[in-house]
Parts: sequence; C-alpha cells; structure tokens
Amino acid sequence: MDYGVYVLYHTDDSPPADREQLARAVAQLVPALTFGALTTMAAFLVMFVSPVSGHRQLGLFGAVGVALAAFFAMLVLPLFIPAGATGKVRRLPLTLVMQYLFDWRARRARLMLVLLLLFTGVCFASVWRLRFDGDLARLNGVTMQTRRDEEAIRAVWGKPSR
Repeated sequence: MDYGVYVLYHTDDSPPADREQLARAVAQLVPALTFGALTTMAAFLVMFVSPVSGHRQLGLFGAVGVALAAFFAMLVLPLFIPAGATGKVRRLPLTLVMQYLFDWRARRARLMLVLLLLFTGVCFASVWRLRFDGDLARLNGVTMQTRRDEEAIRAVWGKPSR
C-alpha cells in the first residue's frame, strides 16, 4: 500500500497535464519504488532459512505481496490517475496539511531553532540518568503463562520441523 500512496501523493503534488507527463512522473519514481520493494522482499526472503515452516510460508507470502504491491503501484495504479483534468484539481487533505505545516515552520525559523536547542538540551540532560543493566536474563519478556502455553502447543504439535 505504501507504494501506491507514494505514487498518489507524488502526482497530487504536481498534477500531470497529460498522459505523457504522468508516465514521466511515474518513471521517475520507478528506481525508488523498485529498490524499496527489493530491500523489503529481501528481508522477507531471509525467513526462508528459518526451521519453522510457518516462517518460511510467511516469508514467501510477504515477498510476493510486496512484489505485487510495487507492480500495481507502478503499472496499474497510473491507469486510474486522471491526467489533463480541466479546472481546479482537488488536492489530497494530507498534502494541504503538510504544506501548511512547512510554511508555518519556514515563517518561524527562529522559534524552531530555539525549540530544537531546548529539546536537545533536555535529551542531553537525560543521558546522565541513563543506566544499563548488565543482567541479560532480565531482557526475557516470556511470562510463565506463555511458557505453559508453549509447552501445551509442543505437546500437541511437536517440535518445529525443518
């Protein structure tokens, strides 16, 4: 879905005058969308080395889903985007909100600098209170109820197979 939203907001920001301009705009997005999809697919495909069958299935499902989402965003979705619309084109609501936010921030650059310095100071002061616990056993968030549930599942289904 993210790929489609990216295409929609890109074309909403600068509406195409005709189909050729729309094709050029989508073509400019292809490298970013392709590399984004490939890295996400690689993360899902890593699940293929898992000994758990469900993980391998989820990895395949995720990789195929990301590939299809990117495919539809780059090739199918542009067919539904109007190009060369006459009259005033209604912009998406978030585009207007973000434009207002960026304009407000630009008009108040000094205030933003003061806020940035203030928040940086608060974060820096908080570093002195930061403590690390060296006991790695405390990182285990598995409760006794979860352990009992896992044992019940293993008793019924057995150990994960390769």
